[in-house]
Formats: sequence, structure tokens, C-alpha cells
Amino acid sequence: MATIRDVARVAGVSPTTVSHVLSNRRPVSAETKKKVLEAVEQTGYVPNAIAQGLVSQRTNVIGICFPVTEFVESNPSLVTLLFTGGRRLREHGYQLLIVTTPHDDMREFRRIALSGLLDGIILFEVLLEDPRVQCLQKHARVPFVLVGRCRNNDGISFVDIDSDEGVYQATTYLIELGHRRIVFVGGYPHGFTHSYYAHEGYKRALASKGVQYDPRLVKSARQSEEEAAAVLEELLGNQVAFSAMICLSEFVCMTMLKLLRARGMRVPEDVSLISFGNSRSCWMTDPALTAISLRFDTMTELAIDLLAGKLINDASEVRQVILPPSLEIRASTGPPSVQALRRAKTP
Repeated sequence: MATIRDVARVAGVSPTTVSHVLSNRRPVSAETKKKVLEAVEQTGYVPNAIAQGLVSQRTNVIGICFPVTEFVESNPSLVTLLFTGGRRLREHGYQLLIVTTPHDDMREFRRIALSGLLDGIILFEVLLEDPRVQCLQKHARVPFVLVGRCRNNDGISFVDIDSDEGVYQATTYLIELGHRRIVFVGGYPHGFTHSYYAHEGYKRALASKGVQYDPRLVKSARQSEEEAAAVLEELLGNQVAFSAMICLSEFVCMTMLKLLRARGMRVPEDVSLISFGNSRSCWMTDPALTAISLRFDTMTELAIDLLAGKLINDASEVRQVILPPSLEIRASTGPPSVQALRRAKTP
């Protein structure tokens, strides 16, 4: 079996240089790196990951913490995470480990986070008061970055989309089309970062346009057909007037489209729909959904870059990045029809 000395001999460099190339921990010239990698291929050398970890105290494994529920099959973010995140981590020389521990299982999260298995951690689905963040801050053993924000972000590196501004733009757009009764369907669980900031943007837009805030128009739903249906049933059953809806979930928005049609209500003539989240599915529906782009792939890549920088440079620098949103206008939104205006006139 080939050894690191065999690789060094074939490449004409020292074993230390080979180690630097394979660990990606020190800068090495492109020419030298090429020689080493060719020598690895020629000799068939396979690094011993355990031995490397003992020497460097690194495992080259990054934990991506994405709490998984029974509704995961309706979440396009996880697919993006696996492909975009996995590719970006490999570019930095790391492997991906998905940690699916729920927010409330802190015993299991603590066991994994502090086991020494992970060089760093990226937290997704962040809560305003996130116990995982509090755990990592308390023990301070593992560098971490958030995709999302907590209520208090002092000393924390994160990447997030400006949910407040995104929903502000969407709500303002609907008001300018003539809508006054706009339903806001927030995300789940309560305290979820995007839900909080998006709701703030919704309220801000109403206030800026002189439209009265009605708490009956503010709902919450998990990513399930049953909960989306329950929201619509409650609105219609209580005769709550509305002519537009913003859903903080692509799946819920698509479900609403199906449910409205089943009731003989037209989109956008009777109800305009906007999705918070803009995967390919949004322009494959009929009508195609107007959507707020989350830029989830960009957030994932930036978070990995921030964490890799911390690990390579042992940097304690705090970086906080908030990406601007964009509103992609498609066929699911338009001015309310005369009938819709008549229904929505009296709350």
C-alpha cells in the first residue's frame, strides 16, 4: 500500500508539502499541487482520515443542521442544500454531514455538536431564541455560522435574506394593484426567523399605505395540505373578506392555489397569490406564481464560505450578511375583479 512518502518521492516534494496539499490547510502553488495530485493518482495513495484527524485535530467534516419534520418532502430548500451545499463544501475540501435533530432535542444536538466529529457547524431553520445557538455559544468549542438570524446576534456570523423588505415589497405591490384585504400566512414553528421579520414587513407596508391592520388576516400554517386547508376554511367559514394572500411557504401557496380552484375561485381574478420562496415549481404552476426569491442557494454558499474562512484562518471575525430580496411577478397576481372588490369591501 502506497504511503505519503511514496507520493512525495514521485512528486519530488517533501511529505509535509504533500500533507499541505491533501489537507488544503496551507497555500501551495498551482504547479506543486498539480504534481502532488498526479503522484497521488499514480501511486494510488489513499489518506488515512483517522490518522490525519489525530495529527491535525480536524475531521474535514462540516455539520449542516437542518431540523427535519414529517413535512420535509414539501421543502425544496433541502434539495438545494444537498446539491449546492455539498458541492461548495467539496470545493473547500470538506465533506457534508446532515444533522436532522429537531429544535427541541437539545440532548442529541449537544451530543453531536460536542463530539469532536465536526470541524464546524452551519445552522439552518433558525429561531429567534434558538437553543442550538445558545448551546454553541456556551461551550465555544465548534465554530458556527447561521443561515438566518436570532433576536440577539451579537458576536454571531450569519447570512440571511431580508424577509422584512421582501414581504414589504410584495404587500406594497398588492396594495398598488388595488388590494386592501391581504392575508398573511406565516411559517411554522412560532418564533421562526423568517416569520417574524416577514410579518414586520407586512405590517410596515400596510402602515405606509394607510391600510388598516386586521389580525384576522394573519394566519400560521405548517407545510401540509391539512393546515393550509384549515387556514382557508377558517377564513371562508368566518366570512373574513380578502382578495389576496402572501404565503410564507411555496408548498402552502401551491396548496392554496389548488384549494381555491376547487371552490370555484379564480387566481388572480378572485384571489391573488404570492409565494415566499421561488423554486422552479413556482413558474411551473398554472398560473405561474408571483414569488419572493429567497436566494437560498446563495445564502448556503456564502455561509459555507464564511465558515471555511473561520476554519482556515482560525478567525474570530464576525461577518453578518443580509441579502436583498427580489419580487418575481408572474400570472398569479393582478388587480382584483369587481366581484372580489365587492366581497372584500366590508370586512
